[in-house]
Amino acid sequence: MLISERQEKILAVVNSQRFTTIAELAALLTVSDMTVRRDLDQLASAEKVTKVRGGVQSVQAVAFNDLSVEQKQDLNLPEKRQIAKTAARYVLSGETIYLGSGTTIALLSDYFEQDYLRITTNSLTVFNVLLKHHPRYEITLIGGNLRQRSGVFIGGITEDTLQRLNFDHALVSADGIANGQLMDVVTEEGRCQGIAMAQSQECIVLADHSKLEHPAFYPFARLQDARYLITDELAADQLAHYQADTEVVMI
Repeated sequence: MLISERQEKILAVVNSQRFTTIAELAALLTVSDMTVRRDLDQLASAEKVTKVRGGVQSVQAVAFNDLSVEQKQDLNLPEKRQIAKTAARYVLSGETIYLGSGTTIALLSDYFEQDYLRITTNSLTVFNVLLKHHPRYEITLIGGNLRQRSGVFIGGITEDTLQRLNFDHALVSADGIANGQLMDVVTEEGRCQGIAMAQSQECIVLADHSKLEHPAFYPFARLQDARYLITDELAADQLAHYQADTEVVMI
């Protein structure tokens, strides 16, 4: 098989599955892992695929995951609302919590009924929604470098501040969950969420079905570091798979 033909097959598989591993490609093409790695290096250099930890991802998947806040807010909205509603019940009045970025996290504001909460976030979107609907809460927005596309503050200032704080709960989202890891398209955004999780007594992950088994660029924490994964309905085999790492709550 010519190199060009082999790379065309690799590209077709990756675009079809959104993500695959080197071992899977090697078995499919009946070639060595080293041959696949060389092909992937060339394809990545041509910006036809994106190499991620554990395998390779389609550039279409990356583009989909890195949609703006406005583009994401209506995707799977009924499921996101139910996930946020369920997650809000795990927060007790008087707690100090961290809220990560993401449209599902922003929806929590609609379901908080606690008399008082101390909330810290590095998401400008989340901060504005909370300020509008819960003026009696103590709300802190951590500054840093604002990433306009997502409305999230990132960088050294943000990370240093988070490392100085402690939380009862961290409620976070992910662009992808696979191989027992929580992943983000943007390294800095994921790193902030990972730090907040490490500074929390208990972590809750909010993710609809579109995030499951869809790896993203940067793994920022292990799923087993979370106390709960709140998601929409899973098949029995999927439920067993994720329950090996954490307690799964289905809406």
